[in-house]
Order: sequence, then structure tokens, then C-alpha cells
Amino acid sequence: MASISAMMMLSVILITVSYFSFSCAISKDISFTAPLIHRSSLESPFYDPKATPLDIIKSSAHLHWIPMGVADTGSGLTWLQCEGCVKCYPQAKPRFDRSQSSTYNPVLCGSYESDDADRTVCNPGTPQEQCRYYIEYVDGSYSEGDIATETFTFLDTGATTSNNGKYSFDISYKNIIFGCGLNNSESFVSPGIVGLSNRRSSLIGQFGFRPFSYCVPDDSKFQGQMRFGSAAKISGPTTKLAPNQAGLYYFQNVDGLYVNNEKVEGIPDDLKTSNREAAKWSACEWKCTPHSCFIEQYNYSK
Repeated sequence: MASISAMMMLSVILITVSYFSFSCAISKDISFTAPLIHRSSLESPFYDPKATPLDIIKSSAHLHWIPMGVADTGSGLTWLQCEGCVKCYPQAKPRFDRSQSSTYNPVLCGSYESDDADRTVCNPGTPQEQCRYYIEYVDGSYSEGDIATETFTFLDTGATTSNNGKYSFDISYKNIIFGCGLNNSESFVSPGIVGLSNRRSSLIGQFGFRPFSYCVPDDSKFQGQMRFGSAAKISGPTTKLAPNQAGLYYFQNVDGLYVNNEKVEGIPDDLKTSNREAAKWSACEWKCTPHSCFIEQYNYSK
């Protein structure tokens, strides 16, 4: 995972009881839309009036209205910092207190939830122990804690009435597998990480529908949107995802690299991800950074 500041934030509310929420079984027919705001916007809880233009470029992230965690398409596990953590980092919003939730359920080793969850730690022959997780990112940050299930509630801001008027309502998803962070490195600033990878244990995998999309505006003053399910409508030219046996990242085949409409030499044409060498030339759709980076031998100007 790249720097935490170089990501989007996802809005999610963990609830104990919701009298006004529409609870549903996970279905491909359910969809919702949530607003995205820039990390440096006046509406952001991370807004810094003293930030320089360079600071704003470094924090080119977008977040949802109520931040729960960074949306990371390179992570297969959703986790958030919990009350009672042994090693904690400061966060703007209150930590999740599982003792106050009637829908929080610990996951035990040997259960199907434990088998499905990503980055789990279980001792062999101890099926009744609490299933735990440990996840470490490429920047050295990490989180460790308990695997559990909880009800996640999302506010759908993209719903419409029969006369095309706007309204919003809550959609609740029960028994979502997530991590309750109890030992976390101090490099995080958001309440957690929202896993949106290609794994079955990611939030997308648990929803039961695969499509999701987001639109990020050029100007931080304006809101973008993140759409899930059938709301993630695609228009215009499309590119198919490349085969990915690893089941974690999203890959695209790369025809070549062009600078000012001139093709950079030395990059093989029409590579496919069917072999190990070709996989190195495929673009990994890891939406944890707004910047494009190249390996050293291609980091030059012609």
C-alpha cells in the first residue's frame, strides 16, 4: 500500500439497531451511490488551512461524507481501529466500540468466516480460538486484531423517486467480515482501511455484486461519486480486465507507453498476463495512489 494520504475514503456506518434502515440480503440487484469529497476540501475532516500547494498534491485523496476508512483496491480485508486497542493512533472520529454493538460477533478459527477472511492468523488444532488477522503494507504500516462480523450501513445518495426527484435511504448489509484493529502502527490517519480488491473477502466480494466505479473531479471544491452494483453504469470506451489467477489485484493488458503521442521503445507489444514475464508489463489497477510511477529504466525523457 502506498502512503495513506494518497487514497480515497469510504463512508460507512456501523450500527447496533436501525429503525429506519432498509435491511437486505446481499443481492446483485442492490446498489448505492455515495459522494466523494477531496481530502483538502473545506468539507473534509482533514482540511488544513495552512496546507501548501505541494501538501495538497501529496494528499490527492477523495473521501466520502462520513469517513470510515481508506478505500483500497489492493486490500482484501476491511478493518478499522477499535476501542480498547493496545497500540492506537489518533483519529478525528471516535473509535468503534464493539462492546456497544448488539450485532458484533467474533469469528472463531475453523469457521467458514475464518477461512474466507484474508490475512488471518489461527493456530492449528485450536478451532474455538478467536480468529485474528495481521496485515502489513509496503510502506511498513500495519494492523493487527480480531476478525469479526458486523452490520454495515451505507447511505445511498444516488436514489431517485418515480418523478426523478432525489432522496436517500440507508442500506444495511449483515454479517460483513472485517477486522477490529487492536494493535496499529502510528502512520495511519483514517479510522481504517476498506478492502476493495478482487478477493472474496473484500467488501466488494462480500456484497455479491462485482461492479463498482468512481468519478473524481479535477477541482477539490466539487464532489465526486462512488457507485456500487447496478448503479456503476459504464459509458464510453471500455477495456477488459486481464486474467488474474492471483485473485487480488485488477490487471489490464498494456499495448505500450506513449509520451506526446510518441511510443517509448523497449516495451513489448501486446503482452498478455498468461505468463510470468508478461505479468510484469501489465498495469495493476491498484487505486491507492493518484499518481503513475515507472521503474527506473523508463523514468526518463526522450
